[in-house]
Amino acid sequence: MATPRIDGAGTASPEDVGALPSYYDFLEVYHDEMDPDHVFIKEWAEEQLYR
Repeated sequence: MATPRIDGAGTASPEDVGALPSYYDFLEVYHDEMDPDHVFIKEWAEEQLYR
């Protein structure tokens, strides 16, 4: 029996984000609209097809 798959396209970390600690940093800035780097990170993430 085949293993069921969940549609997770675009939900993996962007390729250039780095290791796990860097991914956590990325997520923090990505979700914090008050962070000075938020707009840059959101734009970069969209370029990486992250959603």
